[in-house]
Amino acid sequence: MIHPDFNAIAAAQHRQELQHEAEMARLVQQLDVGISGHQRKQTLVIRAALGVGLAAFGLGLLIGGLVVEADGLVPTAMILACLSLFVALPLLIQSL
Repeated sequence: MIHPDFNAIAAAQHRQELQHEAEMARLVQQLDVGISGHQRKQTLVIRAALGVGLAAFGLGLLIGGLVVEADGLVPTAMILACLSLFVALPLLIQSL
């Protein structure tokens, strides 16, 4: 048997969650307004560089696991690390 006030309590809790989400969204918008264009560009470049680095690391592990040689992981990881460096370095230089 459901408590008679269950729906009212659930609705109040849901309303509080929505108000909290709205307040967080408002605070994020205020932070975005305070960030200059150059800082935003640097943030995006750093995120892109981290994404490329993590993707290269993941691909290195996957490809290295598929290579049947005893030293298959090391050359693959080095090649992908160099590739990510060549991609990330111009992005980092551009952000400075």
